[in-house]
Amino acid sequence: MKDIEADFSSLTNLANQFDKNEIDKIILLKKLNRNWSDLVGPVLANHSYAKDLSSSALVIETTHSAYSQELHFQSKKILDYIKSNSKFQFINSIKCSIGKLPKRLNKSTASKLPTLEGKDSLILSLEKIKDEELKAKLLKIVEVMD
Repeated sequence: MKDIEADFSSLTNLANQFDKNEIDKIILLKKLNRNWSDLVGPVLANHSYAKDLSSSALVIETTHSAYSQELHFQSKKILDYIKSNSKFQFINSIKCSIGKLPKRLNKSTASKLPTLEGKDSLILSLEKIKDEELKAKLLKIVEVMD
């Protein structure tokens, strides 16, 4: 029983070391980056990420100034997302900096490439094609894809 109390006490001490706002900030940045591709589109997502929250701005790291400019065009959409998904109502602008993306982000965006999840429904649709030769070729192509 003393071990459990000691573990709980050490967890409580650890939790008290973190500032609640800092935890909320980390959660928002994780949520932003997880949904970044849906929010800004796959091209911009492959060349940028939400890096930090400053006093009144979201800091975004991009690989080129052209991507920074495109993100500024979408700033209202990004800020609306932040305001509707967090308590950070004071974030009212975005700031972009040029730099390299972390390697882990490059891998995560690559995993969002299209998949063949609808293969069965595609095969059913192809079955409706009346041209038998065309239908056979398309079915053969779909069958080898995985």
